[in-house]
Amino acid sequence: MRLSINSILGGKQVLKLGRNDRCHCGSGKKYKKCCLEADKTGEQRQLRPAEAAIATPANTGGGDAITIGEVRRLAFTEMNWGNEMYSHLADHLIQQMEPSYEPEHVLEAVSTWNKFSTLRKPVIRKVGAFCAALEYMISEAFGQPTTQNNLAQKYLVSASTVGKKYQELVEFVQEHAAGYSSVSEPRLA
Repeated sequence: MRLSINSILGGKQVLKLGRNDRCHCGSGKKYKKCCLEADKTGEQRQLRPAEAAIATPANTGGGDAITIGEVRRLAFTEMNWGNEMYSHLADHLIQQMEPSYEPEHVLEAVSTWNKFSTLRKPVIRKVGAFCAALEYMISEAFGQPTTQNNLAQKYLVSASTVGKKYQELVEFVQEHAAGYSSVSEPRLA
């Protein structure tokens, strides 16, 4: 599902799906063959609280900055995790990124992980593999100098594993690019 902000109606943010995306109703059909006409008549899907928080001006460069405490609150009270291991990975990611990154960047990483884990349901063998790949993606997107080797050492995984997981994330983000503020065009390593 393409997650792009379409408009703000009466203070409510809504999502716009691409015609060829899978329908938001869960039918498995393309949006244009399922709910497109109904949505055109005014039935718009509202953002979930976590999605709305990520799309606010505070998180896209304007307004007051978000705090790491707010990132934690959003991650563990507003975001739904399909598996306890996914939320554990998010917690580990926040702990590891907090000292070196702005809270907005940490939120972008956690949000990307939430979307990725919800839609792809990856099998986690080593928590550090996806953490390193997510941190590398954020470092590339926001110009933080680091390498896959450095992150592999930090998270106790191999550099090749970081590269593989990074490629998975890049492919996912490119498929769903409209839902990402700054990570929509990550540079390939």
